[in-house]
Amino acid sequence: MLPKLNLTLLLLSLSLSNLSIVNSYNPLNTLHAKDLTTPILHIDTPYGFGSYGYANLTLKSLYVSGRPPPSGYSVNFLLRQYYDQSEFAVDYENGLSNSHCLASTPLPGDVLLNASDPLAWNQAQSVSHEFTEGDEGLYFLTFQRCSPSTSAFPTSFTFTHEFYNLDRNGEVDYLSAGEQPLPNLYLTFCFSYLVAIAVWLRWIKKAKQQSETLVSGGTMSQTDLVVHHIHHMMTALLVLKILTLFSNFMRYHYISVNGTGEIWSVFYYIFTFLRGIFLFVLILLIGR
Repeated sequence: MLPKLNLTLLLLSLSLSNLSIVNSYNPLNTLHAKDLTTPILHIDTPYGFGSYGYANLTLKSLYVSGRPPPSGYSVNFLLRQYYDQSEFAVDYENGLSNSHCLASTPLPGDVLLNASDPLAWNQAQSVSHEFTEGDEGLYFLTFQRCSPSTSAFPTSFTFTHEFYNLDRNGEVDYLSAGEQPLPNLYLTFCFSYLVAIAVWLRWIKKAKQQSETLVSGGTMSQTDLVVHHIHHMMTALLVLKILTLFSNFMRYHYISVNGTGEIWSVFYYIFTFLRGIFLFVLILLIGR
């Protein structure tokens, strides 16, 4: 029974080892840029807005070094919808290599914060946008210094973006559209593994009792016990998996409520690292 369970748990751990997908985005984040030379910068990771999504862009300070160009400044923060990452990459590479300004050709649905007026650089500038039905999609946020576009004009700024959607109850949910079920999903898997470890411990206890009975009856020797150290190592692997799932649940929960979950991200990466090392060692021991 136990050898079959060994294989089952091993396959289960392997199949779910990549379940906990972590995005590094923060829907509520402040970026402090100093002496930025590139004319275009992708800020954070893409965010999915639903039909009741909101975007708030706030520029607190901005400064462009160098003499003013004859044509004047053109500095923008652009939030634009793309179908996927590859479609955005085409425009972004074009902006890097050819100094093409995406903000110069605004599209319907763009959210644009124009910060080209030097007289307003020391003042807070903001723009808010409410997404309605038909505006849903994946949006990418970029900083663009269209003019001057050369690296001889370093740019410094403090910029804050706040993205969120409204759930079915009208409450603020900072998770990207499509990721809102993730906290419940990870919590469900966490409880599933708790049930699995309870069943596993019960089988180990039952097998240990049977083996001790056979040893006392002289049917088998102490060295032929069915329960070995590797079975207890599998228990530890399950515990690490549960801790990984729980920390990821807490991370997404805090992102959903507060817009950031950095503390729980640290715990998640620690448990993920330990689980990966433990799983690798366990596979080596089983393969011996």
